[in-house]
Amino acid sequence: MKNTKFIYILTVIYFFAISCNNDETKDTKIFRKAIELYDKEEYKKAMTLFSMAIDKGQNLDTSYYKRANSKIYTGDTLNAIKDLEKAVEINPKYIKAHFNLGAMHYDISNYQESIDAYAKVIELDSTDSRAYYGRAASRNLLYDYMGAVDDCMNSIKYDEKNALAYLLRGILYLQIRRKDDACMDFRKAKELKYEDADKYIDEFCQEENISI
Repeated sequence: MKNTKFIYILTVIYFFAISCNNDETKDTKIFRKAIELYDKEEYKKAMTLFSMAIDKGQNLDTSYYKRANSKIYTGDTLNAIKDLEKAVEINPKYIKAHFNLGAMHYDISNYQESIDAYAKVIELDSTDSRAYYGRAASRNLLYDYMGAVDDCMNSIKYDEKNALAYLLRGILYLQIRRKDDACMDFRKAKELKYEDADKYIDEFCQEENISI
């Protein structure tokens, strides 16, 4: 009788373990399907599955991050920011999430918040050219021209082919009355195939307008 009871208990435990494993497998499949839909750019469907994955506690930092990106692609910027903030709360070293926070705050004119987010990227990776450029763009709009110039210099230091950084630095040089340096940067941006550089060259860098 005792042996029968013992076997029954073991059987219950066994089937409970299988049930747990099946639930875990199902939850993992939801997350993987969400990733698959995301990669196919089916963002609304992906959002639904990432929400289910979040409810199940599956890969929370990635689920919040990719749900945020899905919201960005569908135009829901404010809620995307909330998801990105959740992603970096869970994983403070999530560079991509910090970077996207910087970009989203910039897009809605939250320039100081954008600067703070890009600063976190730089703290985690001091060679990230795009983060320096992003922070420079926000600093420019807060009239911190010298800080923005420094960031452009670092952006160029880590990516010598960053045409946007040359163009922005040229614009900044105009603000601080360094026209010759500005024109050099506009020409460098053009050399790097940035099409809009021509309009700056035409407006500011005709030979007769260049100061000596």
